[in-house]
Amino acid sequence: MRTIREYLRTRVLLGSAVILAAGFVVLALAMRRLDIQEFDERLEDEARLLASLMEREGRTIKIELDHEYWPEFQAGAVPAYFQFRFVDGSVILRSESLQDGDLPLLPPVPGKPVIINSRLPDGRRGRFVQLALAPHMRETHAEINEAGHPDACHVPIPGSLQADSEIVVLGFARSREELDALLLTVYLTLAGMALLILGLIAILLRRVLRRGFQSVEEMNAQIRGLGPEAMHRRVNLSAVPGELDAVVSSLNRLLDKLETSLQHERRFTGDVAHELRTPVAEFRAACEVGAKWANDPALVERRFANLRESAANMERMLNDLL
Repeated sequence: MRTIREYLRTRVLLGSAVILAAGFVVLALAMRRLDIQEFDERLEDEARLLASLMEREGRTIKIELDHEYWPEFQAGAVPAYFQFRFVDGSVILRSESLQDGDLPLLPPVPGKPVIINSRLPDGRRGRFVQLALAPHMRETHAEINEAGHPDACHVPIPGSLQADSEIVVLGFARSREELDALLLTVYLTLAGMALLILGLIAILLRRVLRRGFQSVEEMNAQIRGLGPEAMHRRVNLSAVPGELDAVVSSLNRLLDKLETSLQHERRFTGDVAHELRTPVAEFRAACEVGAKWANDPALVERRFANLRESAANMERMLNDLL
């Protein structure tokens, strides 16, 4: 039979599990959002750093990129990717890590980065940011070395585009393995914390219920010791909680009444036995005399008269007792 203690323990643990699960899901989603936001901010910062290498000389786009300082854009184990394009889709410059591939080209949003999840050219899951850029004009008053940077890229601006508007789209992508590993660590940590807290709740709940039901167990043990031979006993708890005070008081009053009734019954039985002992003895003596002198009609008649008188006395006694 299921006990109240088991019912309370099950309900509290289930309720705690639901509350913890809901709380940690909300916390996990919030931390996931913050981690992704931080990752995207770093991604955007890297993209804008790349964009700072681009400038315009008249109707020519110039990008100076020293691959010695940007090894991650070369073909390797965990490369990053970038691609400069005009808004019409024509390529200005792409990273060596792209080889013959292309990054996604999304509808440009002026003044706002577009960040999405994307599958990288090498098949890994990645994060992609796209910036719509207006190339800044190179200062003409400075002395310029005509040879320029050995890795500089010069691309003329198509005639259909206005040179002073956001005509360049920069796409930058990086693997999100680091982000996914961080999120997995966060999820596992939160799950472990939830299980730990739930375990602590179960241990604490067990102790609390044991202590809380101690009075009930004590009362049950005393009730099991009651019986006809121990009617003098009463339920006497070391500490009576308010919930059991009325129960204990009512039970003790009932035991008082039962003991009084049992005593009255015993006295009644003793009185009946005492009052009936004499008439029964007279019946037995009359029967013995009648059996011994059966041929004496006068004696037998007197004995029957005595029996009638004894029966009448017994009837009066029973009426008095009842």
